Parts: sequence; C-alpha cells; structure tokens
Amino acid sequence: MQNKKVIVLIILAVIAIFSLFHGVTSVPKGRRAQAPIYMAKGIEPQNIIILKKRRAKRTNFISWGKNPFLLEKSSIIASGLSGILWDKENPKAIINEAIVGIGDKVGGSIVKDITKDKVILNDGANDFELRLGQ
Repeated sequence: MQNKKVIVLIILAVIAIFSLFHGVTSVPKGRRAQAPIYMAKGIEPQNIIILKKRRAKRTNFISWGKNPFLLEKSSIIASGLSGILWDKENPKAIINEAIVGIGDKVGGSIVKDITKDKVILNDGANDFELRLGQ
C-alpha cells in the first residue's frame, strides 16, 4: 500500500514538472509563426511580411458633443435670481426658489460670490452672473 502511494506521487511529480516545463517554453497562441504558409510556397522567412487581420471593428462613434452632466446656463437663468438677502458676513440669495449661500450648489453650479445686486456662479468651466431685475 505504501509503495503504491510513493509510485503515484512520483508519477504526479513527473507530470507536474513536465507541464511546468512545457508552459514556460511554449510560445503563446497569438505569437506563433505562420510557417506552413510561406514554407509551402518556397519563400524564405526573411522576405515575408506577416499582416495580421484586425479583429476589432472601428466604431462609428465620433464624440459626445457636450458634457451631459452639466446643466445649461439657460436652465438656471430661466428660473433665475428671485432675490438677495444682503449681509456682509453671511449673504444669501434666492435662486430657483431655494435659499443659497456662498459655496452652495445650484443646479450643478457652485455659488462663488454674492453682492448687493448680483450672484456669480461657476459651472465647473466658466463663471457667469445672475443679476436682479433680469
């Protein structure tokens, strides 16, 4: 019984060593030379240019155009600035029926500054202002 275990263990070790050696020395599938094609035609290997066919197809997609995550300025301006609650230390503005302060978000834009007659917003790329009475 003990001899059978030793024999099976030796056989498995030989198979493991053989498969490890084969895995390390074999060439990956994508890099195999296409020897039968040019050898059958009598062409020497140094005179061959192997052209690989492209597997992936090019897409017809060109561009997103505009950033779909940024709201347009017109959507914020449409509701617009309803009023300003002026205070030197903590000014507030009423935009789109919400009371906001400096640093708050309004429809994807951040309030940068509030003065007595205007609010400056930044949409991530550009600054724009909302004035009272527009």
